[in-house]
Amino acid sequence: IVTTAGYYTPDNTDITANWTPTRATINASSVTNNSISGWYNDYNTPYSVDPGNVYWNAFPFYTNVNNNFMANNWGSNPVKFQRNTAFSGNGEHGHVGNYYNWSAAVAMNSTSYYTSDTISYPTANPQTSICPKGWRLPTISNADYTTNGTTNEFARLTNIYANYTGSGSLSSENLEKAPLYFVRSGYVNSSQQYYAGTYGAYWSSSVYSSNIAYFLIFDSGGVYPTHLNSRDSGFSVRCVAR
Repeated sequence: IVTTAGYYTPDNTDITANWTPTRATINASSVTNNSISGWYNDYNTPYSVDPGNVYWNAFPFYTNVNNNFMANNWGSNPVKFQRNTAFSGNGEHGHVGNYYNWSAAVAMNSTSYYTSDTISYPTANPQTSICPKGWRLPTISNADYTTNGTTNEFARLTNIYANYTGSGSLSSENLEKAPLYFVRSGYVNSSQQYYAGTYGAYWSSSVYSSNIAYFLIFDSGGVYPTHLNSRDSGFSVRCVAR
């Protein structure tokens, strides 16, 4: 996210009118000791963080991360990440990417209107996102996740690739393999970066309440495609085609 006027337009982004975010992306390319200056927990206005070029430094992606060193202290625990250079076994697929709070993910300067649970009414979700033109954020709903075309999209995705059957006790490694290449990027909250290498957290467009939204989270022990978290946290974004 940048503040340059005209940068986000309907021609290149999943929006219906030109959008200039009220806050520029925080440049955290030199962050150490997990601190990210300038991040404030705000439910309704956009915040985002660019940590620079940070890559998963192991192959395969689901390699155990315990007791491994990560350059520049980037992360809440020593894990397999490095800066600047893509690992040969993963290439650009191992790039951590940016972090967005929910308002930034749905490309809105104010999301205070969204206060009601939409799990039964996904059409009431925001219809814009930070995704490229022709792509959008996944929806989370209470629809049957085993049906093609379901609005319960993260559950359907994990059903197909990780054999999700309503239980979180399963391996997430298929999410981290080709063709998905989900990365355990951790998350940002309270001016800190947490659990890189442990958790992958990805926003949906679905609302739970005035300060909570639905998201997908996974770790080495489980996949949870209908989870809840505060909208002020900075998560990753993975888009689906319209």
